[in-house]
Amino acid sequence: MKKLLTTSKRLLAVALALAFCLMLGVGTAWAYYTDSVRSDGTVPVAAPPTTNITEEMDGNSKLVTITNTGEISTLVRVKVFCAANNAAVAFSTPTSPARWLATDEAAGDDESGWLYYNAVLAPGESTDVLRIDVKPLDGAADEFDVVVVQQCASKVISREMPLVGQFGEREVTVQGTEVASLFVGN
Repeated sequence: MKKLLTTSKRLLAVALALAFCLMLGVGTAWAYYTDSVRSDGTVPVAAPPTTNITEEMDGNSKLVTITNTGEISTLVRVKVFCAANNAAVAFSTPTSPARWLATDEAAGDDESGWLYYNAVLAPGESTDVLRIDVKPLDGAADEFDVVVVQQCASKVISREMPLVGQFGEREVTVQGTEVASLFVGN
């Protein structure tokens, strides 16, 4: 019986010591969860650019216009997809000088085929009309899709000539009447 009482006293002493240690840490933990900091002032945060594409049919052609619907200026680019065995596509613009510029085929698989608009679009502004002429090939399917994809630059790095924008991970320089260079940015 005496041994049982001694064991109980030891367990009670250990429990009290553990409870005491926990109580010492509760104040610190409670202070951590109830502490607050107040900051004054504001930090401007720009929303990402947003654009809207408008496509109208004119016979076998698509008339494409892109409008900047965001709150910040942006650069835009367009790519057209069509099954090669169904149709050939050609691009033209009714305005002169032409602001739509094609990339060099040597730019690499990721960049070839893009058409860049050679101007910064302010909020609410639209591109000149891009006419995509579709010529069905012999043996083409009766119906097929011509898909137009557009992208806006996540960042306009330079608003002066040459224009520089960041599309995904790539910085693109647009100068004069051609896309001058394509390179991976940091």
